[in-house]
Amino acid sequence: PPAPLPGLLTQLQGPVVLLFNWEIDEVQAVEIAAVLRRNASLTALNLGGNRLGDLGVMAIFPALIDAQQLTSLHLHRNQIGDGGAAILGEAIKTNTSLQELYLGDNQVADIGAEAMAAALSKS
Repeated sequence: PPAPLPGLLTQLQGPVVLLFNWEIDEVQAVEIAAVLRRNASLTALNLGGNRLGDLGVMAIFPALIDAQQLTSLHLHRNQIGDGGAAILGEAIKTNTSLQELYLGDNQVADIGAEAMAAALSKS
């Protein structure tokens, strides 16, 4: 079962947010994104090993756009597919501070990889 949201939300402060293996799903991602948008010092976000999927990536998209100081984003093992990769590509276009993006062990195929590559070439 997913982690209780109140305990999870207390982990969202400071420059480094580590939420690896908290079993976060797309529903919880909406609430997490709202809190992350208020974290002006966020530089590293690790959401690896959760269950975000494409809908969860869509939910955190506004927070990724707002986090202009974010340099490291871990989203490995999150059931992200081509749709999520395309959304991340849009975030990359506007967030020019991002230096590391970990997407391993997801379901991104050629279409998603091409969308990411196109975004990277424009950032």
